[in-house]
Amino acid sequence: MAKRSLNEVKVGITVLAALALTMYIVITLADWSNLFTTKNDITMSLPYDLGLQGLDVGSTVYVGGAKIGQIVSTRIDPPSADGDPCALDNGRVYFTMRIPASYPLRSDCQLAVESNMLGSQANLAIYSMGTRDGELLMDGAVQELGKENFYGGAMASLMRRFDEKDPCSWICIMDHQLDVNANDSLLGNLVAASASVESLAAAVDTELTLDPEGQSVRSQIRAIIENIRVVLAQELDRENAEAALAKINAALDRMNSILTTTDEWTTTNAPVLTDTVSHVQGIAAETHEALPGIIAQVDTILGNVNESMDIARTALLDAQALIRDGRQMVIANRAKVDRIVDDLREVAINLRVTSREVRRAPWRILYTPTSEEIEMEAVVETAGRFVYGAERLSDLSTELREALEADGEAADPERIQAIIDQLEETYGHFEEVETELWDRIQ
Repeated sequence: MAKRSLNEVKVGITVLAALALTMYIVITLADWSNLFTTKNDITMSLPYDLGLQGLDVGSTVYVGGAKIGQIVSTRIDPPSADGDPCALDNGRVYFTMRIPASYPLRSDCQLAVESNMLGSQANLAIYSMGTRDGELLMDGAVQELGKENFYGGAMASLMRRFDEKDPCSWICIMDHQLDVNANDSLLGNLVAASASVESLAAAVDTELTLDPEGQSVRSQIRAIIENIRVVLAQELDRENAEAALAKINAALDRMNSILTTTDEWTTTNAPVLTDTVSHVQGIAAETHEALPGIIAQVDTILGNVNESMDIARTALLDAQALIRDGRQMVIANRAKVDRIVDDLREVAINLRVTSREVRRAPWRILYTPTSEEIEMEAVVETAGRFVYGAERLSDLSTELREALEADGEAADPERIQAIIDQLEETYGHFEEVETELWDRIQ
């Protein structure tokens, strides 16, 4: 029974998954944008010789490159075969397109069939929805179209290019480009450019003409050349002391004088310079001879320094080994050290309790108590042990908190475990003393 129920659950899950997948495919592939839009079915009637141009049920309807609907039906009424040579004019073809009511199509609309070069299914393109003069086509309307309103295939695009009413056609573009009065047309730009060239030529001619006022470029260049000639004539005048040529000559004369003085000084002091050079060479030779001894002394000093550094390094290594051994010894005896500290702490607590009892009843040191007093003393002793246990628990909790909150150091698991063990042991004794105290009090 359980197996049958499990199979039924599996079948139900499979059916639900299939339904969900089907709904997903339908939602993905369906055109949901026009699902809840009011649509009009408009039928177009065409001459038989013009034909459907490849339109069929399912062909897409486009406006401005956007899909808005599709062809839902087609029908052909062939011409009557009564032997009349003009019988072809009597036949008609029909197609019904379904488009949203938000696209107002009129009787003077322009339609065209578009298809690619591979011969796939043709599509219907609405080039013009019509003008205000055309009748508005409602749902179920039948409109007859002629060749002036319906184009097929590549001919549609070509005729649109040569349509005078279409502002994007080649004819309209050519008329606009050849319009002299249009500022953005090709011919208008050429006329404006020619006028600019003429004005530029006139301006260049004006600038290359010598004018009495000296405002033209040619006059200004000529004036600059004349100024340069005058400046050069002034600066190259040998008679003018302020001219550049006279200053250059004076500088050359001073340089000749300095060279002459230098030559005379060198000739006069040549023996002294020779003695100085000889003395320097002698000092260099003596230094060269003494240099090996100096180098040997320096090497000896460096050797001593190296030995001292080795001794210091060895001492440092020994100190590090000593510190490491001491640390290992402390770590190895950590439990014993902690136990000694705990024993000292316990002794301190006992001394504190004993001093408290002595201060409270010093006569008990020399007095022999009665049985009742002994019983009372046992109660007091039990209370003292109870207080000692509480203080011990407080100390161990403080120690555990400090071990867990060590600043900048990792917590020592062994130490923490040891403290926890002492806490458990102390708490066990504390419970025993507490029980004994309540028994004695009762």
